[in-house]
Amino acid sequence: MSSAENSLRNTLVFFIITYVFSWIFWVPQVLNSMGIIADSVFTEFLSSPFNIAAFGPLVAAILLVVKENGLKGIKNLLKKGIMVDFAKKWVLPMFLLYPAIFLVSMLVGIPFGFSPDLEILAHPEVITIGFFVILLTAGPLQEEFGWRGYAVPKLQEQYNAIVTSFIVGVAWALWHFPLFFLPSPGDGSAFYYDQPVWIMVISVIFSSILFTWIYNNTKGSVFATLMLHTSLNWILWVFLPLQSFEVAFSSTIIIVLIAVAISIYYGPNLDNSPSQKQDESIAKG
Repeated sequence: MSSAENSLRNTLVFFIITYVFSWIFWVPQVLNSMGIIADSVFTEFLSSPFNIAAFGPLVAAILLVVKENGLKGIKNLLKKGIMVDFAKKWVLPMFLLYPAIFLVSMLVGIPFGFSPDLEILAHPEVITIGFFVILLTAGPLQEEFGWRGYAVPKLQEQYNAIVTSFIVGVAWALWHFPLFFLPSPGDGSAFYYDQPVWIMVISVIFSSILFTWIYNNTKGSVFATLMLHTSLNWILWVFLPLQSFEVAFSSTIIIVLIAVAISIYYGPNLDNSPSQKQDESIAKG
């Protein structure tokens, strides 16, 4: 088996482990919320903040890097999570890209009746602490070492960055599917994702391009994508714009447009703009 075939096989195994691990914990939770499975100590655990379903990508990545490279593989994977040796201009999109997208989307939604809850702005300490809580418990830490730390570099051994982003984006989007059937945190009066599934699928697939773009231009830094993912989930938590269809729809359109523009400008590998390539060519000449 060639190295390319081996990478593709390992990536497929990564996706399978990720789905099996996460859905083993999410699906029974869904069935319990629908009344198909009776309440028990197990279902109470699944409905608690201690449900470990979201760790699927991290668990899959760790298992595979251990299989492939032993403890050295774990060390190399974890080092990506603290890697900051990249051009500091990338700090701006890491932290501000998604807040800017959703703030514009909220402005678009206001004429349609969207009214953001601004009460939390009176508590900056809560907003600050919330960022770190989200980083550690609400997706970024559990997912990024898998999606970007493992799957993206493996797939880029065979495909360009845009194709890789679409493959990972589809897997990333569909992985969330059980959450559409879960009551939302809090009073449980609405579904966890209170928007049409296609909104989430499109936004996640095209967001995958933005994540790969950041990853490739920060020399493969998972730290950078951790911050990008955290800023995304953080701005949603602060203002909850996805409670409005107009805001969700407009943010999805903006994400698509930005992803397309970046793909055109930076090219299929998402790591060099035309001007940069020209400068490199002149320097080599």
